[in-house]
Amino acid sequence: MTRFKDINILVDSLIKNQPKLVTYDLKRLRLVLQRLGSPQLILKNIIHVAGTNGKGSTIANLKALLIGHGYSVNTFTSPHLLEVRERININGQDIADDFLFDLLNHIINNSHDIPLSFFELITCAGFLAFKEYQADYTLIEVGLGGKKDATNIISSPIASLITPISLDHQEFLGDSISKISLEKSGIIKKQVPLFIGKQPKQALDVIKNTAAKLDCLVFEYGKDWSVTYSSDRPYVKLKDKIIELDSNTLAGTFQSENSALALATLYYLDLLKFEISKRCLANVKWPGRFQYLNHGPLVDIIKRENNKNKLIIDGAHNASGAGVIAEEISKNHWTNTCLILAIQKSKDVVSFMENFKGLVKSVFIIDSLEDNFQSHAEIVKQVGHAEFNIQKKQYASEAVGEIINKNKGEPVTIIITGSLYFIGKILEKHS
Repeated sequence: MTRFKDINILVDSLIKNQPKLVTYDLKRLRLVLQRLGSPQLILKNIIHVAGTNGKGSTIANLKALLIGHGYSVNTFTSPHLLEVRERININGQDIADDFLFDLLNHIINNSHDIPLSFFELITCAGFLAFKEYQADYTLIEVGLGGKKDATNIISSPIASLITPISLDHQEFLGDSISKISLEKSGIIKKQVPLFIGKQPKQALDVIKNTAAKLDCLVFEYGKDWSVTYSSDRPYVKLKDKIIELDSNTLAGTFQSENSALALATLYYLDLLKFEISKRCLANVKWPGRFQYLNHGPLVDIIKRENNKNKLIIDGAHNASGAGVIAEEISKNHWTNTCLILAIQKSKDVVSFMENFKGLVKSVFIIDSLEDNFQSHAEIVKQVGHAEFNIQKKQYASEAVGEIINKNKGEPVTIIITGSLYFIGKILEKHS
């Protein structure tokens, strides 16, 4: 049995058998971390990122900028797409299977009497890994919410970032933008600079009110920086500086805003050299987020009939995420667009699909995933059939094949979306 299999078996067991915690707080985690030597207290220059959408891509931009400026960088992100080790990246390399396996067993041995969720365990593993392999900067993404999230055990970041907030995980975070914003504002620390991405007014009011109580220096989108367009090229304006972004890297208007948040953060922290910033961002990659697939079995199918056919994957799983996809469809004037969709039962498929009215030609529901995904029948019952011509397929390849067969004479854009887990399954065959 290989080590790779060992780590996968261990992770599967931890996820399957994790305790059903009545409450999430930091007391249990703090006790375990004390037994492990409190590694989170040793990490240098932490930048903590919360929000609903754009956390991971903002970190990807921060990482590219810092590395391009000559710094070493460790990152902790979630969820993973293909392998759990993606969550812990040590100066540009995902953590080794053997190392992660040993860390998790060490943590389990020191927490046998204290129930921890899988995310709490992997957070501990990240802190221990970063303690052993110190970097100049540590970038940490919140898992869920903010205040009670395991990553919020850190006490002294150099900056807190909050990306756009929208409705998601209402069962844990609250049933309104204001309530969710209050939970996510829990990462704000006393007198630590706060950088606020583009927000709805309800979110912005809550975030700024929290920051005022904690005497934070606040920088916000639209006031301290902005994104503008000229001839469809995105530009970031920072005081008296303007940086042109490479529109061929991370696709989508929202990605330009994530890049701008990263640029603004490092600019106001006095870590940015403008002459190399554009080059740093030229090759930023964040898989599964409005990603054009250029090779693999599904691409072979779509290119067979027309080289102008496009295949895009995006892990959007809430109404806000669907909204940015819809914005891209409209902006690019894609008049022949089809969706391939898999969405979990806990998600609001009605609000999700509302964004695509008048924009998509047909929708194919993938019915072969786990029981926690909504079936074709469930989605039709909620959304209606006539509005979107909703059809059922077992596999994405079947849906792609049918779309191409019905659109032989016209270029078609196919977007696969609804779940990061689903996108991960697609990428397994296209990486």
